[in-house]
Amino acid sequence: MAFATSSGTSRLFGPIREFVQRAGTAVVHIGLSNGITSAQAAEQLLLAGASVFGFETGGSVLFHPKVYLLQGRERVWISIGSSNLTSDGLYRNFEANSLTTFDPQTQANRAALRELTDAFRYLDAIQGASRRISASDLPDLIASNALIDETLVPVPQRVPSVLRTTRRVRGEVVRIRVPAAPPQHLHPRQLSCAHPCPSQ
Repeated sequence: MAFATSSGTSRLFGPIREFVQRAGTAVVHIGLSNGITSAQAAEQLLLAGASVFGFETGGSVLFHPKVYLLQGRERVWISIGSSNLTSDGLYRNFEANSLTTFDPQTQANRAALRELTDAFRYLDAIQGASRRISASDLPDLIASNALIDETLVPVPQRVPSVLRTTRRVRGEVVRIRVPAAPPQHLHPRQLSCAHPCPSQ
């Protein structure tokens, strides 16, 4: 996942936690040093029971995939597209995603699934770029600007209501109905920095 903020992770916190409590395995790869992905998002994923991996590119390029994979014994669901793990990416923006479901038991489908999961394993194998993140890592990741602290650099939390945006296109007023995002399960909290925070 390229970008993740608490506005997105908080709304998936309950389903992820319930899935893990039912012996499911949740793994999330997030981009680091992009000025958007937050420590609060990583913390909420960890609290939900997910394993979280950060991908560091050094800032010259971005880790930019947006892939969601749900895998069961009899069904696989995949979304590949433009939606980040943020409230706007999940609920409000104009996004494009290719959704696929299939039976993983057939030989062709098993091969396709293996190709995708191999890509995730490839990320883990890139030494120096991919690293597993624990809760104790978060203060240092904030201090190094790998993750932002939403209490210091607030991420816009849009009101969860149906709005109408108005834009003038070629002289005509166009009104667009913007869907409401569901309420957050959690709200971002202050995470203390191990060293002086960047803004201090």
